[in-house]
Amino acid sequence: MSTFPLAMAPELEGFRDSVGIPGKAAISLPALWSVGFAIYGIGLSLVHVFRTADIHEMVPPVLATFLVWEMAIIDVATGAYANVPPLARIAFMLGAPVTVTALSAWEVYRLPRHHGLSLRASLRG
Repeated sequence: MSTFPLAMAPELEGFRDSVGIPGKAAISLPALWSVGFAIYGIGLSLVHVFRTADIHEMVPPVLATFLVWEMAIIDVATGAYANVPPLARIAFMLGAPVTVTALSAWEVYRLPRHHGLSLRASLRG
């Protein structure tokens, strides 16, 4: 992963210019590979580490909704995006929670129809 800052950091632009096109290619290829590796690792983490669906199929949408709203509350409490114009700040703070909530609601709506699972039956045990 150390190749990515070498390929992208503005402070190292002089170094990248001095190594020419072959040097830039030699730096960029490992950087691109490391980005692909990181994205693949994130996917594996979501599938194998956070296996909340193994607990119950309703846990992932409920947990995702809870966590994203918690992060929005933390952003409000800490004054995140203080230098951003008000409308953009509202979009930044509410964009993810509203989107994740809508997708989670759709998933909770879809599960009973396609898999016979419901939130009410889940809560009863």
